[in-house]
Amino acid sequence: MPLIDKTYRAKGLPDLYINLKGYLGSLEQTSDEGLRRTMETNFFGVWRVTQAIFPLICRLML
Repeated sequence: MPLIDKTYRAKGLPDLYINLKGYLGSLEQTSDEGLRRTMETNFFGVWRVTQAIFPLICRLML
């Protein structure tokens, strides 16, 4: 992920990594499409960022 690489080169490895993002509307007003978008952000967004930074963290721990 270019942003992670660029940030690492400029600032080094962060001391702390917290991946918080999420939203959800009311259950009775959430459509299937709305739920899909919510899962895309709340689950897959976190997953993608974690996948991107994990190799860097592992490489630096060795």
